[in-house]
Amino acid sequence: MKEEKDVEVTGHQTTSVSVLIPFRNEEKNIIQLLNDLQSQTKIPEEVILINDHSTDQGSELVKQWLQQHVDDESLKNWKCVLNNGEGKKKAIETGVNQSIKSWVTTLDADVRLSDKWFETFSSYLKNDVAAVAGWVNLMGKSIAQRCQQLEFSMLLASGFANLKYQKPGMLSGAHFAFKKEIFKKVKGYADNLSVASGDDEFLLRKIIERKEKVGICMHLHANVSTEAAKDFNAMITQRVRWAGKWKHHHDWQTKFLAISVALLQLFWIITIIIPFFNFNFVLLVVVAWLIKMLGEFSVLSFLRKKWSQPFDTIAFLCMQFLYPFLVWWIVLLTTRKTTIWKGRPIKV
Repeated sequence: MKEEKDVEVTGHQTTSVSVLIPFRNEEKNIIQLLNDLQSQTKIPEEVILINDHSTDQGSELVKQWLQQHVDDESLKNWKCVLNNGEGKKKAIETGVNQSIKSWVTTLDADVRLSDKWFETFSSYLKNDVAAVAGWVNLMGKSIAQRCQQLEFSMLLASGFANLKYQKPGMLSGAHFAFKKEIFKKVKGYADNLSVASGDDEFLLRKIIERKEKVGICMHLHANVSTEAAKDFNAMITQRVRWAGKWKHHHDWQTKFLAISVALLQLFWIITIIIPFFNFNFVLLVVVAWLIKMLGEFSVLSFLRKKWSQPFDTIAFLCMQFLYPFLVWWIVLLTTRKTTIWKGRPIKV
């Protein structure tokens, strides 16, 4: 992936962008995000928080925060509303219908922002694009979190590479922007509301199918960060939810890609096992793994350097040998009909 040149930040788009924040049970994070938004060099004129029927104190904390800032004229169009349905997709639809701006930027409630995030990211929302994918960095110090940082960076890098050629791929709904008129033209999530995840991917695919241009943003000041799942069990639960959506895609290319990824990881598992039965293949296996590791190292080292982060050798080696087994454990778990996410059973 080639390094993207920073664009000049003019701020001319900031008045036409609404920030939507769907949230459920985010009492530990939501106020931090509100403080980050209030501290922006350019404060968003409209912020809509959509409460997806939280069972914790998150909604009350938001209302209290807004009440404390009721006299702040710059926040007069900040509000909290109740989701008209259930789930993140319905929450986003609720927010889009409430918005008075031409662009919508969605943020997960647990992300953190630099003080130049809104000014920088909104400068990428230009007339010649219908949507823009933003970068997300995972944070955390445990070995599970450090492994996720590398894995998620590779996933996003592959998705952004596809978008360079206007092909659908992996991106993060934690940081995504689109024109409101485009959202309505493609009928939002009308045909995939029953699928818990994919608010990013399904919408992206619809936009690209209309031959609309999708941009990417990898500016240092415009990326957002969020804490990775605390351990491997939490990571697997999250990835099961993500992976479950591939079954609901109608095009053969997406299903072929998902099956290919699973088979590739199965291949790496087999290469680990083969030398125990036939030592003659050891050299071939070593060469194959060296090629794999060098390729992934080059991508990850570029990304870590771009975000001024040191390369994590231990996590890199850990993921090299653990990831194929994790993928297949996730594949097996996606055969289940439901999983639990934020206290709510969801279909996978």
